[in-house]
Amino acid sequence: LMAPMRLKNLAGLEIDRNILRSRKGLWRIAIPGHETKNGDALDVLLPAESGRLLDLYIQSHRPLLLHGRSDWLFPGRYEGRAKSGDMLRHQIEEGVANHAGLVVNPHIFRHFAAKHYLEANPGGYGVVRLTLGHKSMDTTVQNYCGTEAAHAFAHFDAHILKLRAEAKTPKPQSSDPIQPENI
Repeated sequence: LMAPMRLKNLAGLEIDRNILRSRKGLWRIAIPGHETKNGDALDVLLPAESGRLLDLYIQSHRPLLLHGRSDWLFPGRYEGRAKSGDMLRHQIEEGVANHAGLVVNPHIFRHFAAKHYLEANPGGYGVVRLTLGHKSMDTTVQNYCGTEAAHAFAHFDAHILKLRAEAKTPKPQSSDPIQPENI
């Protein structure tokens, strides 16, 4: 959710090549442009909380998945190979179904991220475009415009109600004749 990338990029993450420690000890995901769908590099500094989860996975859970040496974040069954995108997709779908009772596919996480961001920030298509790696703003708008309409009205209404409340609140009068409100 913190870096809603496409499944191909997720399955292809390698520790010390794409998963790196920053100078401040935070985890960073870096994928060169020639490996992304849109040709733009992905470079994301993960929040500390996500870094702690990544540490837990790498130190405690990933070793249970290893069949020999591997630098892949999601190691495959055969030594030195990554888990296939199809297998990772299946395991994500099965894990979410078993633990949350939901039928999802990995691409849904990208839609979930966009929808929830836009509900909190109606019209924030530029951030969604950059986060999802859409080459064109048109792609983002075509896929997400309108999904946040109810939230946009709520933001708009809250703004109008705030203006009304401010207009009803009497302003202190100044005895200084040069003040703009006394002109």
